[in-house]
Amino acid sequence: MKGSPWIPLVVLSLLQGGELHGYGIARRAREQSENLITMNEGLLYPLLHDLEKQGLIASRWDRPEAGRDRKYYRLTDLGRGRLAEGRQEWRHQVGVLSTLLGVSQ
Repeated sequence: MKGSPWIPLVVLSLLQGGELHGYGIARRAREQSENLITMNEGLLYPLLHDLEKQGLIASRWDRPEAGRDRKYYRLTDLGRGRLAEGRQEWRHQVGVLSTLLGVSQ
């Protein structure tokens, strides 16, 4: 999955359902993709940092009295717009590939 251009879109899509911490994002991606998509820390956290720098996601720290501190991520309005654009691009690409491969949609 390393370097896949659609992984940021997957992360934005997962955050559309609400706040998640990094491990929650990785777990949900793995579960919903039936183990097809696995995100290790070396891929996920730099990606989250980049998405936050671009203003597509925002974060907050949760520091419980017991347990580990966790950073939670959420989608921003800018991220929602990018997700909508990305979905439109994806539909177009799938349509083109389906035509080229002779697969009906």
